[in-house]
Amino acid sequence: MRTEPEVRIAAKEDRSQNFSVLDATLHDGADPPNPSDSNVEEITFATGQAAFLAGYLAAGVTKTGVIGTYGGLQIPTVTVFMDGLSAGIKKYNEDHSTSVKLLGWDGANGSFVGNFTDRVAGQTITRQFIAAGADIIMPLGGGASLGTVAEFREKQYADRSIIWADVDGCTTLPGDCKYFLTTVEKRLDNAVFEAIKSAVNDDFKGTVRTETLKNDGVGLAPFHTFDSRVPASLKKELAKYRSKIIAGTQPTR
Repeated sequence: MRTEPEVRIAAKEDRSQNFSVLDATLHDGADPPNPSDSNVEEITFATGQAAFLAGYLAAGVTKTGVIGTYGGLQIPTVTVFMDGLSAGIKKYNEDHSTSVKLLGWDGANGSFVGNFTDRVAGQTITRQFIAAGADIIMPLGGGASLGTVAEFREKQYADRSIIWADVDGCTTLPGDCKYFLTTVEKRLDNAVFEAIKSAVNDDFKGTVRTETLKNDGVGLAPFHTFDSRVPASLKKELAKYRSKIIAGTQPTR
């Protein structure tokens, strides 16, 4: 697997070869990119859109009125999830006159492991959130997030749940599916398929392409074992806000 600088070098050395880079920044914010990057496609994910729905969902099913989130590092690709989660919770509170709280992120500061590998730290933060009343945790710590799963395994929680990130937790950790309320998914499969299709159809354009709810590039995974615990009325609200986000009428941060 090439690193981002290597991709830029390779792309300049071979203009006949097209490159697609997932979830990385190569174009320095330029869209369309500089002509020198015309054979490089940068694919990003509007994860805040799906995280908003996750926040609304969590606020609608929590029994304690407390939700927790933490990240690996305080960087945009992590905090975009947190912002979306927070916005979804706030919108639910506005709609239902509730006061669901979010631990671990206030829009500027929050709980961070300091890396993406320390499972012990992830488990410690999870314990702290649960001690503070949280019954839904959204870990955004990469490998450190497995500390949350470890805590749930140890305690065998039946009255608490996890919102996973990136790939459906019930697919990556099927033995722990009973803990996953849902997952804020990056549909890497759809993104890669579109990149391949554009290359095959000779329609490849070096640009910044954002995967969104509209093109099914991001979304919520099924509720799996929690499906019966999500009221039909809440599912309708989620569908409504999904449509509003796609239409551009609902901010997600």
